[in-house]
Amino acid sequence: MLTDVILYHHTPEKAAVSPELVHLVYLADLIISRFAVGQEMERLGTKALPDRLGILGLTSDRFPAVVEKLHKLIMEPLPQISG
Repeated sequence: MLTDVILYHHTPEKAAVSPELVHLVYLADLIISRFAVGQEMERLGTKALPDRLGILGLTSDRFPAVVEKLHKLIMEPLPQISG
């Protein structure tokens, strides 16, 4: 399973073992690349994104909102908890 994830996380449709996990890692890699300086999602091969999201039961129409929500969660500081 780990071999498939490592080998195919950029081309998850090639995974033979646990394709859902490979698609999930592909999606995580794609989303986190959104926050890397100098990278654009389009350069990372998003042509097949709708089909790849479909494997996970997701749709591409809500994908930008998910990415923006994650951006806010990652980039905004966590509230301080007083104890």
